[in-house]
Amino acid sequence: MPTIWYEPYYQTYAAGAYYPDTDEIRVVNVYYTWAGPQAGWLRLAPDLLEWEIGNYFAVQCQIQPEPRPAGWPCTAPGAR
Repeated sequence: MPTIWYEPYYQTYAAGAYYPDTDEIRVVNVYYTWAGPQAGWLRLAPDLLEWEIGNYFAVQCQIQPEPRPAGWPCTAPGAR
């Protein structure tokens, strides 16, 4: 993707996403965060692609992909 985009499902802007319905992965070429808790965070397409491939495998293994809820994995279904 040429730039970040609005992701309606998560109601936020994304620099990378995996779409289970179509097995599609989208990532930006370069992502840099100027402000907030991740200020100075630089990621390139290979980094973001690696992250989203992890989400692909999580979905295939029926593990919660990113973003994960607070308390995960202790709050995951079937967690003891």
